[in-house]
Amino acid sequence: MGALVAGLSVACGIIVALVCWIVLKALGADDVMAFTTSAGAVVVVSGAAVGLVQFARNFDKKP
Repeated sequence: MGALVAGLSVACGIIVALVCWIVLKALGADDVMAFTTSAGAVVVVSGAAVGLVQFARNFDKKP
C-alpha cells in the first residue's frame, strides 16, 4: 500500500510540474524559473498527497 501511495503521489507531482512548465513557458518565463518552479511543485504536491493519505488513514483511529 505504501509503495502505491508513493508512486501515485509522485505521478501527481509530475503532472502538476508539467502543467506548471507549460503555463510558465506560455507566459514567457525563462527555463531556469520554469524548471525551479516545476521541481518545487513535484516536492510540494508529492508531500501533500502522502500527508493527506496518512491523515485519511488515521482519521478514525483512537489514540
